[in-house]
This record gives sequence, C-alpha cells and structure tokens, in this order.
Amino acid sequence: MGVRPQQIKLSLSKEEETPLDGSVELIEFQGENAILTVNLQNFGNTQVKVLVPGERSGEVGESVWLGISPERIHLFDKENTIPREAE
Repeated sequence: MGVRPQQIKLSLSKEEETPLDGSVELIEFQGENAILTVNLQNFGNTQVKVLVPGERSGEVGESVWLGISPERIHLFDKENTIPREAE
C-alpha cells in the first residue's frame, strides 16, 4: 500500500476526516515545505511521511492526527511494484 506525502491531511486535533493518531518523530525542512515523519500509534508504530507547509511543521513529540482519502491509496501486488486496482 502506498500514498503520497502531499495527499495526507494533517490536523492538530482529531476530526472526522483525520482519525489516525500519531506523534511527530522527525521534521525535515525543505525550503517552503517540510516533511514530517509521523509514528502512527495504533498501527505498530508504522512511520508515515507527510508534506506540510514549512510554517505548519510543528514540533518533535507533538501529537497529530492524519487522514487519507481512500481514492488516494495505491495498492501494489506482492510480486512487483506495479499498482493494481482496488477490489
């Protein structure tokens, strides 16, 4: 499964469209944007990258909530890296 970092919604509070809770582990500044590495708490501490504007970068250790629109999720076959259609 894959999703692009710029297609993940980030919120500082839990909302209907941001149900996944996590904490900011790393902030990588890249000019006007920043890439946050977020540990998802209820998914075995899975790490997710999120692209945000630099002024919304937050702080390491801060609690955040993420949301991903189902149409933005890319599924991959185990045998290769070619995306496949969702069933």
